Amino acid sequence: MVWLPREKILFAGDMFYRCFPMLSNPLKPDRPVAKWIESLERMCGLQPEHLVPSHGPPMHGAAEIDETLGNYAQAIRHVHDETVRAINEGLALPRILARVRLPEDLARLPYLAERCGTVRWAVQGIFRQYTGWYDFNPAHLNARPRLARSAALLEAAGGPAPFVWRARRALDVGDNQTVLELTEIVLDVRPRHERALALRLAALTRLANTGSNALERNIYRAAAKSLSQAPTGRAGTKLPVQTQAAAGFDQDVGRTTTDSPNELAQREDAATRPRKPIAHGSPRKWRDRAGESQCSGSSETKAKPE
Repeated sequence: MVWLPREKILFAGDMFYRCFPMLSNPLKPDRPVAKWIESLERMCGLQPEHLVPSHGPPMHGAAEIDETLGNYAQAIRHVHDETVRAINEGLALPRILARVRLPEDLARLPYLAERCGTVRWAVQGIFRQYTGWYDFNPAHLNARPRLARSAALLEAAGGPAPFVWRARRALDVGDNQTVLELTEIVLDVRPRHERALALRLAALTRLANTGSNALERNIYRAAAKSLSQAPTGRAGTKLPVQTQAAAGFDQDVGRTTTDSPNELAQREDAATRPRKPIAHGSPRKWRDRAGESQCSGSSETKAKPE
């Protein structure tokens, strides 16, 4: 910060901006939260009459500035202290995330809206600062690679069909997070699974187009773009438009169909069963294992397995 005592102008830098601060950024190292609070309290002690943040217009008036900086520091201190208190109680990170919230009188202030940082991200950063990466869940202490876990889950469920079916139900009710978690399991083991790809892309697109947090939207938007442009494994082609139909989308009503897991498994088995080439004159057309038409020219070539 920069303080001009004669003019009573305070340049706050990134210590203050008109939304809940980015105490912990998903893409960067965690910030020193306790020092942040100390800096804000020191700013209040200067009693500035003009406040110039690095983002947004300046503020004027000693009383308004004092109240704003005080509330800002109080909000950060509340999240910090409540997180530390929960750690000392021996709570695991998921329980702390569910418990720590801003008090209502602070949460309703426009300059503490979660448009940049979020309370949830802040809690995770504070937790890491005081405890390290272990989240008090012994299953995570020496966890196996995610691929091994996903493979075991698919084996236990009898294949991808139950996960895809449940992900479609989640998409129907707007539970996009569940869609991402379930399709992740399928795609870990079956990265070309078109129904899972389509459902994941739909959930990412929704998340990218909704919500008030700019960083969240950009992360989801980048993930959706990367997924839509990723090769599917067939001659380097991109994710086809037909994946919506493969995922069971009803184009007329804009939602997914209601096949049961068993029906979905039968459809998947039929779709992935090797098919014989079907000749329709020259050039010949073939069906690969996913049922996608390809022109192979006049010479016969066998369909390549996935």
